Amino acid sequence: MKKLIAVMVLGILIGTASIFAFGIGVQGGGGYGFGGSGYVIGGGALTFKLDSSPWVFAVDGGWNRISISADQWFINKPFASPFNFFVGWGIYVGMGYSGGNMLAVGGRLPIGINAFFVDGMIEPYFQIVPSVGFSTIPGFDIDLGAAANLGFRFWF
Repeated sequence: MKKLIAVMVLGILIGTASIFAFGIGVQGGGGYGFGGSGYVIGGGALTFKLDSSPWVFAVDGGWNRISISADQWFINKPFASPFNFFVGWGIYVGMGYSGGNMLAVGGRLPIGINAFFVDGMIEPYFQIVPSVGFSTIPGFDIDLGAAANLGFRFWF
């Protein structure tokens, strides 16, 4: 029975891959923020994107915080083969778990470069992401920050 379920799941994944491309990867980096949620020294994230959508999603865990972000690229243009330049806007929700306020929400401005190698299967990228928002619980504060991330996605 377990083998049958595994074969069915694999079949669904293979069938779905022909409908759209899916990129999944990891990123690492660090940043500095001040305000209610404190600062982030470094961390890693799981990142994913659908080829048919301009949105890039990440689940990020840092020294004192975990966050979820969604960025929409409104510019992604080639500038020197094979490299592209991208600019976008996004939102984040973060939860602090050591010191500072417990919940932060705000906006992001990802700016970076990416490229595609091995017939578009590997996408390395570098981005700088300034952010502004507010944090709350137990008190209200302005949340300002900037992060730098280096990562890659595999495309299926």
